[in-house]
Order: sequence, then C-alpha cells, then structure tokens
Amino acid sequence: MIVLASLFARTGVQFFIRCSIYVALLLLVIIVRLVHRRSTRKKLDRLTKEMMKQTEKDDQGKYPWEYEDSKVHSWDNEETHTRR
Repeated sequence: MIVLASLFARTGVQFFIRCSIYVALLLLVIIVRLVHRRSTRKKLDRLTKEMMKQTEKDDQGKYPWEYEDSKVHSWDNEETHTRR
C-alpha cells in the first residue's frame, strides 16, 4: 500500500511539474506573439504612411488604386485582363 501511495504521489508530482512547464511555455509564447504583433502592426502603419506620402495623386486627388473601371489607366482595361 505504501508503495502504491508513493508511486501515485511520484507520478502526480511529475504530472504537476510537466503541466506547469507546459503552462509556463504557453504563456511565454503568447506574450512573445503579442509583443511581436504590436511591433509588426506599428511597423506596417509607419510604412503605409510613408508609402501614402510618396505616392502621387492625380488631378482629382485620387490614388491610382482608387479607380474602379474608370478606363483611365491601362490596368483598368478589360482587354488586358482577358485570359486566352
């Protein structure tokens, strides 16, 4: 009986230690992902602002990607988009 109790206690302690290590690693991964996500978001926002400053607008104050089927630009023509 004492042997069974000691084996159960030993495996219970090992299980607790193993689970606590997994939980600690999980928390570490979540924290690293949150920090990286925030820094990546800030970097993308900064690069987007720089791109918008460097991109030229046309006479109407629109960026090139704001046109929908306006036939103003060569990429708006349907003939260039047809597949053969």
